[in-house]
Amino acid sequence: MFAMKRVPEEQRKESVNNQRFSSTSEVMAAMETIRIGTSKIINVKTRSYGISNQNLFWKGLIVMRHFVIHLAPKQWFRTLKANIPKRRRCEKKRSKIFIFKRNWLTAIACCAAACIMFAIVNHPAIVGASATTRQLPIYSVEREYKVCSLSFDAAWGNEDTQQLIDILRKHHIKATFFVVGAWVDKYPESVKALSDAGHEVMNHSDSHAHMTKLSKEEIIADVQSCNTKIEAVTGVCPTLIRPPYGEYDDNVITAIRSIGMEPIQWDVDSLDWKDLSASEITRRVTEHVEPGSIVLFHNAALHTPEALNGIIQTLIQNGYSFLPISELILDAPYTIDHTGRQFPSSSAAPSSPVPTISPSPSVSPVH
Repeated sequence: MFAMKRVPEEQRKESVNNQRFSSTSEVMAAMETIRIGTSKIINVKTRSYGISNQNLFWKGLIVMRHFVIHLAPKQWFRTLKANIPKRRRCEKKRSKIFIFKRNWLTAIACCAAACIMFAIVNHPAIVGASATTRQLPIYSVEREYKVCSLSFDAAWGNEDTQQLIDILRKHHIKATFFVVGAWVDKYPESVKALSDAGHEVMNHSDSHAHMTKLSKEEIIADVQSCNTKIEAVTGVCPTLIRPPYGEYDDNVITAIRSIGMEPIQWDVDSLDWKDLSASEITRRVTEHVEPGSIVLFHNAALHTPEALNGIIQTLIQNGYSFLPISELILDAPYTIDHTGRQFPSSSAAPSSPVPTISPSPSVSPVH
C-alpha cells in the first residue's frame, strides 16, 4: 500500500502567507486548479491516482483560502474595477445624477401638489359648497360692537348655582343656562331660582345621551321631554338646545330644527370642567372673546365662581356688554359660515358663501 504524504500545518500556513496574486488571470487559473484537483480527488479510481494528486488538492485549498481572505475583498475588486470601461463608469455617474435630480423634482412636485390641494379645499367657493351639504349649529354671531353671551351647562352637581346667580346679579348680567331634564327633576328649586333671576333656562337634553347614536324620532322625543320639565317649573318653553358633549351630525341638527328649536354651541371654551385654576380659566376666556362670542362654563366646576367675577370685570373694562343667547343670535333669515358663525342674510360673510336659513313654520314642541 502506498502511504499518503501529509503536508504539515505550519508549512500550509506559510504557503498561504507567501502566496500572492496580482491579476484576475492568476485568480482564475488558481480557481481552475481547485476545480480540477477537487474533482480528481473525489473521483479517484486508484490509490496511485489519488496519491499523485494530493499535492494538487492541497494547493487548491491554499489558493481558495488566500482568495477569500486576501484577494477577493481588496486586489481582485480593484482589478475588476480598473477593467470597467470608462464610458460605463461615466454613464453610471450620469445615471446617479439623473436619479438624484429626479428625486428632488418629485419631492418638489409633491409639495406643490399639496399646496394646490390645500388652496383648493380652503377656497371660499369650495367651503361654501361644503357648508350647503352640512347642517351646523350656531357657534358665534356676527356683531359690529362688543357684545357676548355667558352660558352654563348644568348636568350633574348643584353646589355653585346660587353663587353664580349672585355674581351675575352683582354685575346686572343675564346669562343662559342649559339644563338636563334629570337635573330639573333633582333640583327644581334651582331651576326656579334661575328663572326668577331673569336668566334663560334652555334645553341640554333629557338624559345627557349621545344624540348622534339616536334616530330622529328618539332625538325629538328626548328634547321634548326635557322641554316639558323645564316649562313645568319656569312656565317658559325652551327655544334653544345645546346637544350633550357638543356632539352633533346632520341628523341631530335637522331633528332639532324640525321642531322649531335652534342648536347652540360655543366659540370660547373655559375648560373649567378640567378643574383649571381660576387664573387659567380667566386667561382662556378673556384672551379669546370677540364680538358675538358665546362662552361655555359649567355650573358645578371647581373654580368657575372664583374665576367668573374677574372675567366679567375684565371684559367690562375692555368695553364688552352681555346678552342672553336668545337675544344675541339673529332671527331668520340668516346664514351660517363653515365655522358656525351666524350672519344676517343680507350681509353674509363676504369670503364664504353659505346656505340661507329661512323662517321655519311656527312649530310648538309636543309636550
